[in-house]
Amino acid sequence: MNRGMLSLLSFGMSFRVTPNRILSCLEGTSAASRRNLEFVTPEAVRVAAVQLEKLEYRTIQEYALEMLSHARAAVEQGAQLVVYPEYVGLLPMTLVPGWRGILRWLLEEGEAPTLEAKIRTDRLRMVAEALHDFLEEAYLDTFSTIARLQHVCVVAGTGLFWEEEKLHHRSVVFGPDGEPLGSQDRVNPVGSERWAGVASTWEVEPVPTPLGPLGVVFGPDAYYFECFQILREKQVKLVAVPSARAGAFPDLLRCRANGAGLFVANACYSTPGLDGRAGVYAPVGATPHFDGVAARATEGGSQMVCQRLNLAKEDYIPPDSVPNPAFLAGDYLHSYRYGGGMPVVVSQEFQPED
Repeated sequence: MNRGMLSLLSFGMSFRVTPNRILSCLEGTSAASRRNLEFVTPEAVRVAAVQLEKLEYRTIQEYALEMLSHARAAVEQGAQLVVYPEYVGLLPMTLVPGWRGILRWLLEEGEAPTLEAKIRTDRLRMVAEALHDFLEEAYLDTFSTIARLQHVCVVAGTGLFWEEEKLHHRSVVFGPDGEPLGSQDRVNPVGSERWAGVASTWEVEPVPTPLGPLGVVFGPDAYYFECFQILREKQVKLVAVPSARAGAFPDLLRCRANGAGLFVANACYSTPGLDGRAGVYAPVGATPHFDGVAARATEGGSQMVCQRLNLAKEDYIPPDSVPNPAFLAGDYLHSYRYGGGMPVVVSQEFQPED
């Protein structure tokens, strides 16, 4: 692989992936028959979290229609907000001929392609410069059009943007007119992102939406309770969490929801190596079984979960918590939140140490 080959690939992708192809594909389908955002009340907000199984696509049309199908199913169930998983904006990379070889070429020798792999920054720069235009078009045009056609707010997972000679990992939120309402960048890059030199931000700001201020915290940024507390202080009650992680991550989000008095919609993947379950989490007092789970996918595969929430209910907000020694000692994963303690019911996937 060299710069010349990457330039040829870039030239070819400029014909295979174009705004017109995306628009004609999506606009050729029927628009939503429901307009769920015409009446909005905080007592009855419906949110949907997407669970994706498919990671490879043959054409941009296949990718766009797959994303559309989840939004359409959510809207039919009354959803006003649809959340997609982390890195969904990178999936069009699988349209590039020889993309597996490019991925192996980017990794340090002996590294497996995981979220923690070490990446050659010099080669990453070459790939980013060559292919970022088509990836950005595929990401923005697909989800902007979906939001407009379905008359719904969309948290478009995340994508990578090459700006000012650096990679920026970003989630963009679209309104029902298809226009961007705002975005959130990665707060603390970890694993492969740190090796790749992804830029970080100190800003954690709500995105104004027809549903009220919306927080977006994606992937491992959820390990930091400060992100959720900042959003709570800024009058946010609903947080979208696009992720690509499974394991103890749902327990972490239940703690975040309960600790900050927030509702959390988590979109994820259900595929080998990333076997998550999409879910909507809430303070324990706002859930039917007092376990912090408002709704959660019960099985794998491609699907979405939709849940009605009462954002106006306040009597379950926890009091200020006391310092947790494990957190102060740096044991973030085992402490989960500043006040310590897990939700009422803890899954068997993870048990905190004594």
